[in-house]
Amino acid sequence: MHGRIWKRSLAVLLTAALAIQAAPVTSLAVGTEPEASAISGETAASLEYPTGEDAPEPDQLKKACIAFRRDPEKRVLCVQGKLNYFNSRHNLLTRLFTVEYSTYFDLTLPGYQLFNLPLPLGGTSNHFRTDILRKIGGWDPFNVTEDCDLGLRIYEYGYKTRLINSTTYEEANSQVWNWMRQRSRWVKGFIQTHLVHYRNPFRTMKRLGVYGAFGGFLAVGGSAMMMLTNLIFWAAMLLYAGLLLHGLFAGVPLLDQIVGPRFDTAYEGVRIGHLTLKAWPLVYYGTGEDPFWSIFSQIFFAGSLIMFLANFIFIGIGVAACVKRKYYRLIPAALLMPFYWLLISLAAWKGFIQIFTKPFYWEKTKHGLTDNIEPCKEETA
Repeated sequence: MHGRIWKRSLAVLLTAALAIQAAPVTSLAVGTEPEASAISGETAASLEYPTGEDAPEPDQLKKACIAFRRDPEKRVLCVQGKLNYFNSRHNLLTRLFTVEYSTYFDLTLPGYQLFNLPLPLGGTSNHFRTDILRKIGGWDPFNVTEDCDLGLRIYEYGYKTRLINSTTYEEANSQVWNWMRQRSRWVKGFIQTHLVHYRNPFRTMKRLGVYGAFGGFLAVGGSAMMMLTNLIFWAAMLLYAGLLLHGLFAGVPLLDQIVGPRFDTAYEGVRIGHLTLKAWPLVYYGTGEDPFWSIFSQIFFAGSLIMFLANFIFIGIGVAACVKRKYYRLIPAALLMPFYWLLISLAAWKGFIQIFTKPFYWEKTKHGLTDNIEPCKEETA
């Protein structure tokens, strides 16, 4: 295991030396979590050597140098490599995690870049112009996802982040509770970043522009909100489906339950103590109905339905990501992504609670839990 990592490390160092000779840069840093090393100089670049769970492709530094050299105006502050996992086949959780990362780094972030939106940085393989990085303040030491915060700040200061077609392979969490600790920290950090940058929405729109502020919200605050509300809407859909089934078994036609308001008066619904539950009608007739609850039920059902369908849209996106990387053996795992999103929702609520109880606590993620360091490379069958 360690022998292969050292070979990769040596290949990276040799590539870095060649890249520096071929394309000198004024100031460059290459980051790996939790922080990046930085050395300034006319022909210097710096590298924090790959750790046991990080294995960048050998030509990554060369591609990063070329990307900076193609930006003579120095508007590109950060070059982000793509991240993926080398132990995807270890168990079902690592398969699902790999599908998620493939979706995020191969489809979602390129989409943000295409539409010139802020890019939340990944935790590793960030390459920077260190002089400008210092100018904008570097990393926020109080944010538990300092990379996400930095991505928004890069955009705020008028600079750009660009992706390169080079992958760094990491170790995916293979244990559920260890994964929960990591994911809850990520969500907590996204919420922190949103609160810091959007605590004054008008100032944020002035700094980022209306377009950039909306894009930043979608990428950070909206993402965290979706993770939190997904569990609520799933619960609402299951409750509604259960009440419909209960009514059907009691002899109430499905259409009568959905459109109302002519319920069979003999049907008492589901009784829980003094509480009676029935499937709420989705059409407001106005006569003898509470307008608030009738309209609220329509809005709530519409939101639940949208979230329910969105989970299955993510299946299609996950399959597309697997096809793009030729990870054909991971397509069955992509079909299970709605259940993975439920797990993400549970972790999100854990992170949300910690915003109030442990806002700056960094839950340490254990690494080195799997021995397989071979990436799930492109497959032809």
